[in-house]
Amino acid sequence: MTNDLTPTEPSESPTDPSAPLARPIEVPPHDAGSARREAALRLLLVAMGLAAFFVLREATGLDDWLRERSEALAIYTHLLGNGLAAMALLALVLRRDPSPQSRLGLERVATGPALGWGLLAIPLCYAANLVVSTLYLAATRRDLFDVARDKVDALEPVAPIGGAGIVAVAVFVGVYEEVLFRGFVLSGLRAVLGSTSVRTAAAVGFSAALFGAAHFYQGTLGMFQTGAVGLVLGAVAVARRGVWPCIIAHVGIDLFGLALLRFIRPLLDDALRAATQPALLAAPA
Repeated sequence: MTNDLTPTEPSESPTDPSAPLARPIEVPPHDAGSARREAALRLLLVAMGLAAFFVLREATGLDDWLRERSEALAIYTHLLGNGLAAMALLALVLRRDPSPQSRLGLERVATGPALGWGLLAIPLCYAANLVVSTLYLAATRRDLFDVARDKVDALEPVAPIGGAGIVAVAVFVGVYEEVLFRGFVLSGLRAVLGSTSVRTAAAVGFSAALFGAAHFYQGTLGMFQTGAVGLVLGAVAVARRGVWPCIIAHVGIDLFGLALLRFIRPLLDDALRAATQPALLAAPA
């Protein structure tokens, strides 16, 4: 069974290789403009709703209040709040859609191909991450250890996540971020821009940029790295006409990253300390 990410334009046919859907939604010519406006309005409403949620949470000081009591509780509440707010907004704007699961790329698919593509996407994401990191280091001429230190510091807020919480957080974040960015944002941009190859590439690029910007707390390099991952997952969503492989890849990446941060971070701290200690000793008083 195939997935339905976005409505096709009237000029596309079900067998058109550039069409985004295996089972296209037919849109009458006189309704094409209306469909684009509706998709743009949905994107705007969700963006405004999320912005209002973040401003309200910051204004109430809830995160700070929770952090004073428990770092772990603050992190779990933060992640849970983000996900629930995003899913509630999607449910609101898609409440009248006859097939919201199809619209978000969540139709049932064969488990084998979805798992295979999801696992294949993981090394592709890391490869894209490596390319971006190499270009960043070459452009900024920064020291590798400085960049590694910044990366560890940027991820410090999620360090309190316990071993048992790693799986829950990885699955929850992987699902809601893929549904939001690949299922809703990418499909909405394709509905607005059109589904030709060039416009699809533009939609994938723009959605990846938004995905990277949403991870601003990871620093400049972190945003570039996350954006590169968004490019790969966006391409997979378009190629497979759904987000299930993207969810599998995202969960796998987050599982590895959180486990690495939790269990290997002390070793990384020691390595960074050992690498920088000679420079500290040699520094003038």
